[in-house]
Amino acid sequence: MQTQKKNGKWRQKTISTIAALLSVLVVCAVVPSLGSVADQLSILSAAFLLPDGTSALFASDPSSKQPPDAAPATSDTSSAQPAQTPAPSGSESEASSSQIPAPAEVPEENRGPISEETYENSGDNYGSVWIKNSTGRTIDMKSLLETKPTVDMSTEGPKVLIVHTHTTESYELADRGYYDTTQTARSTDLNLNMVRVGNEIQKQLEAAGIGVIHDTEIHDYPAYNGAYNRSGAVVTAMLEQYPSIQVVLDVHRDAITRSDGTKIKPTAVIDGKKAAQVMIISGCEYDNGVSHPNWEQNLRLAARLQQSMADSYPGLARPLNFKNACYNQNLSPGSILLEFGTDANTLEEAVYSGELVGKCLAQTLKGL
Repeated sequence: MQTQKKNGKWRQKTISTIAALLSVLVVCAVVPSLGSVADQLSILSAAFLLPDGTSALFASDPSSKQPPDAAPATSDTSSAQPAQTPAPSGSESEASSSQIPAPAEVPEENRGPISEETYENSGDNYGSVWIKNSTGRTIDMKSLLETKPTVDMSTEGPKVLIVHTHTTESYELADRGYYDTTQTARSTDLNLNMVRVGNEIQKQLEAAGIGVIHDTEIHDYPAYNGAYNRSGAVVTAMLEQYPSIQVVLDVHRDAITRSDGTKIKPTAVIDGKKAAQVMIISGCEYDNGVSHPNWEQNLRLAARLQQSMADSYPGLARPLNFKNACYNQNLSPGSILLEFGTDANTLEEAVYSGELVGKCLAQTLKGL
C-alpha cells in the first residue's frame, strides 16, 4: 500500500510536470515578449524545478507594470502638469507610422476637446526670424544673426548630443479631434515618447555626415523632480568623453490646455502634410544664483536655426522663446531646447517635424 501511494504521488507529480512543460512551450511559442530563446529556456528550467508554480511565471508581465503619479518639476517648460501613468515599456528600435498602435475607442463622456491652431509670428523680428523676448534685455537682431556662433565643425568626432530631460513626454496616436481625459500623455515606450522624435533628428543629421550621440535614458521616471539634474549629469559626462560635441539638443514637447479643458494642437501644413509646430527656447542669465555665461552664444545658434526653419519650411516654427531660464544651457555654448508640438499633436506629426528640424539643423551647421 505504501509503495502504491508513493507510485501514485510520483505519477501525479510527473503528470503535473509534463503539463507544466507543455504549458510553457505553448506560451513561449505564442508570446514573443518573453524574449530570446535563452530567456525561454530559462523559464523551462524553472518549470522543471517548480511545476506547481509554473502558472505564476506568467501571472504578470514586468513590462506591463505602470508607474505611479509623477510629481511636477519646477523647471518644467510645459504649461501642463506631468502625467500619471506612462504606457508599458517597449523596444528601442525605430518605429514607423505603420507601427504606431491604434488607440482604443473612447466613450463620449471621456472625450476632451482639441483645438487645432497655427501660431502666427509675433514679438520682435529681423527678416524671417521672430523672437518672443520676456527677459527685459534689448536684443540687436541684426548683430545676433550676423555674429557667428561659437561652434567648430572642423574637428573629428561626434558634433551633436541629443538628450531628453522629460523623456516620457508623448503624443496622441491618431488624429481624432479629441483626447482621452482618463489618460495622460506620458510613455516609457521609446517608440512612442520623445526618443522617437530624437531618432528622426539623428537620422537626418547622420545622413548629412554629422556625427550624433543620442542619450535615450529616461530622466523623468520614476521621479519627475530632479530630471534636469539627471540629464545635466549626462550632458556633463558626454562633453567630457566627447570634447568634439558642439551642439546639445534637449528635445521636448509642449502642453497647452485652456481653462475649459481644451487642448491646443499647434499644427502647420508642410508640403501637404501636417507637422507639429516647433518652438525653440533659449535662456539667459538672470538673478537666480546660477552662472550662465553661454547664453549669448546659445541664442546666436538658436536664431540661425530659427531662420533656417522659417526660410525652408514657413509656418513650422513658432516664435523663438527667449526667457530668463537655464534648462542646463549653461553647460555648453551650443545648447538649444526644442519643443515639438504639444500632447494634442499626433506622434506622426511630431516625427515629421523631427525630420524637418533635423534637415534645418544640418543645413545650419554645414554653413558654419
